Amino acid sequence: MLLTPKCRYDALTGSEIYRADDEPYYYRGNKVLISVCALSLIVLIAQRQFLASLNRKKEKTWQGMTAFEHAAYQNDSAKREVEGNKRLEFRHKY
Repeated sequence: MLLTPKCRYDALTGSEIYRADDEPYYYRGNKVLISVCALSLIVLIAQRQFLASLNRKKEKTWQGMTAFEHAAYQNDSAKREVEGNKRLEFRHKY
């Protein structure tokens, strides 16, 4: 079901990157793809650093709480449903 639109999108993208006027070595097309890969790597590193900083911030807040506050925070199931990954005990995997 999703395969047909994806194939069309890939064919369109491929025809725009690898143009006929850039044959036979496709220098421009390869530069575009290398740029896309470099940008993806930069975004990956930035996202990893962002998630690590979120984890550090949550850990600092969690360590500042007492054992009684930990128990009260963890037993509040109504807030757990609403807050989701914003909870202090939730850690992002990266």
